[in-house]
Amino acid sequence: MIRPLLLGLAIGALAVPAVAQPSTLLPSATVAELARELSGETAKRNLEYLTRLHRIPGSRDFHAAIQFMAAEARAAGLADVRVDSFPTDGRRFYGTQRSRPAWQADSAELWELAPDAGGWLPAVRLASWDAMPITVATMSEGGRVEADLVDVGDGTRESDYAGKDVRGKLILAAQQPGAVAPLGLGRFGAAGIVSYAQNQRTAWWGEDENLIRWGHYDPFTPFNR
Repeated sequence: MIRPLLLGLAIGALAVPAVAQPSTLLPSATVAELARELSGETAKRNLEYLTRLHRIPGSRDFHAAIQFMAAEARAAGLADVRVDSFPTDGRRFYGTQRSRPAWQADSAELWELAPDAGGWLPAVRLASWDAMPITVATMSEGGRVEADLVDVGDGTRESDYAGKDVRGKLILAAQQPGAVAPLGLGRFGAAGIVSYAQNQRTAWWGEDENLIRWGHYDPFTPFNR
């Protein structure tokens, strides 16, 4: 008796008509109009352009991105397109957010030098602003430094500098430049920071040689050199 009962239940389940579920939240006519106008290729092209811009507030690339978006909106037929400007000076607050100072880099390179006839010549270019702007920590100061590179571990504790003379030299640190600067630059007088900080623990984690971790200095925690 058990086997026919199970068979009957299975047949009954297959015979129940499926209830149609709405496939979209918008009316079909609206979805059809959107399908005629939207373009995945255009969206991809626009995104490719924007991702090449280092969009730091107050920079040329930031304003280029704004002008591009405004032009695209006008080209799409929007009539009331405007761009509002607000000062970003590191002092004004917008709600609870303190504005950051405007920042712009023109060029930057990091070279490994090799000895040559009693001097030093550029041997390997390790990083370039022109090739990949993300390699330069935002809010970095300008300057030219030719110096030894000293490994300071994390660079965020006084013990990291014990027995090491870093004054006027570059320091190699495992933490973000903003966290290293107060001790490395401010207290111990290093001339600059080369950071190899790993990925953030709050999202992805682990060493990835193909991934450059974006870094920055904190403009609101000044230090004296």
